[in-house]
Amino acid sequence: MIYLGIDIGKRHHETGLINEKGNSIGKTVRFANSKTGSDKLLKFLNQHQATPENCVCGMEATGHYWLSVFSFLHKLEFKVTVFNPMQSDALRNFYIHKTKTDVKDAFLIAQVIRIDSPKETPFIEEDLLQLRHLELLRYTLVDQSPDVKRKIIAFLEFPSVQTFLGCRSNFYWNKSCYLKNN
Repeated sequence: MIYLGIDIGKRHHETGLINEKGNSIGKTVRFANSKTGSDKLLKFLNQHQATPENCVCGMEATGHYWLSVFSFLHKLEFKVTVFNPMQSDALRNFYIHKTKTDVKDAFLIAQVIRIDSPKETPFIEEDLLQLRHLELLRYTLVDQSPDVKRKIIAFLEFPSVQTFLGCRSNFYWNKSCYLKNN
């Protein structure tokens, strides 16, 4: 069995292969997040005789950038595992030199799936994926709303803002002044 680790990036991804003992197989390959990049990944897999029967793939869930690579490998029928970046960070902490580069991360991700043997990530339908993103957006907005309210109140307390609004006393004690003017 061989293990393919993919370090996901915004525009480019880095991928590397390791064997069952954890030794690297060749050098890593950097490929773009595009059709041309997918072709380069496929060429890399073919070059090392990586097939869906003898290769397990792993990548971190980095934003939405992993989706195109995940879909591509899923269509090729590879077993693909997507996991939280904190899992690879935990393994990185075992090493004395905790350097972080795309090349090292690609091999580190392959090590995570070799050691942990996580379950295959199921393919997500587009409608469900969009719903998930909307849910995350809503959660983020609800989470940020108290901070936004605090910043608005702090802004309205500036004397120059109160003068502009026609208020003569502290905003907290004279909120009706602000409400009358708007």
